[in-house]
Amino acid sequence: VGVVPLETTDECLLGYVSKVEVVDGNYYVLDGQRKAVFVFDGQGTFLRRIGIVGHGHGEYERASDFTVDRDRGRVVILCGPREVYMYDLQGRFVGKKDVSPWLVWKIASCPEGFVGSAEDATYSEGEMAYLFYAFDPEFHARGKWVGVRRDYAMSTAYFPLQKAGGKVFGFDGARNAVHVWDGQADRVRTAYAVRFASPMPGGMRGEKIRGSTLVCHSMGPFPQGRAEGICIPRAPGRTFRAASQGGLQPVAAPLLEKLWHVLFPIVAL
Repeated sequence: VGVVPLETTDECLLGYVSKVEVVDGNYYVLDGQRKAVFVFDGQGTFLRRIGIVGHGHGEYERASDFTVDRDRGRVVILCGPREVYMYDLQGRFVGKKDVSPWLVWKIASCPEGFVGSAEDATYSEGEMAYLFYAFDPEFHARGKWVGVRRDYAMSTAYFPLQKAGGKVFGFDGARNAVHVWDGQADRVRTAYAVRFASPMPGGMRGEKIRGSTLVCHSMGPFPQGRAEGICIPRAPGRTFRAASQGGLQPVAAPLLEKLWHVLFPIVAL
C-alpha cells in the first residue's frame, strides 16, 4: 500500500472525496463538495479541474458521479438522474446527453459503452423498473437488468460502480449481492451474494424509510428483560420477533390504537 500526498492549494483543495479513478497513472477525483473532477499526476501534483456547477454552456447543477471513458478519451460527469456531461481529458466540454428516461444515479464506462445504476432509489418504469442499464458510447440504451423491487424503492446508501478487467461490478443493497457485467453478455450475472443470519423481512425496508423520522425504541417486557427490536410506525398489525433459530418469525401481538409498530431484531439493522 502506497500513499500519494495530493497538492493542497486553494485551487485544488478537496472537500469531500466521492470517487477516485486511476487512468494512465493519473488520479481523477470527484469532490462531492466542490462538485467537480480534479486531476492529479502520479506524484500528487494538480493538473486540472474538469467541470463546474452553473447554468452556462457546459455547466451542470450537480455532480452525482463520474467515469473516465479511456477508450474514447472522455470524462463523463453524471448530473443524476437526468443528464451526462462529456469533456475531453483536458477538460474541454464536448457535449451532453439526456438519460432522464432511465433515472440513473451511478455510472461506469467499459469498452462497449457505459453502465448506469438506478440504485433502487427511483421507480422509473413502474413494474418494469430495473437496477442496471447498459448504454452504447453515445448513450443509446442497449439493455436493462435486475428488476427494482417496489418495497426497496428508496435507498439509504449509494455504492459506486466499480471497474476491473473490462468488467463493471455493482452492489445491490436490496439483495446483498454483487452483480457483474462483462460487456458481451446480454444480461448481468450475480457474482457474489452475502447471506445474513437474520435479514430484514422482505417488504419492510420501504416502510422503515418512510417512517424513519418517527422511529422510536421498543422497551417491552421481552425475555431476560431486554429489548429485542425497534418500533417503526406506519405498518399497523405487522409484527416480527427474533426466532430461536436466528431468523424471524411472525408473532401475533395486540396493538393499541396509537401503537402502530413493526419490531425488528437489533442484529438485523
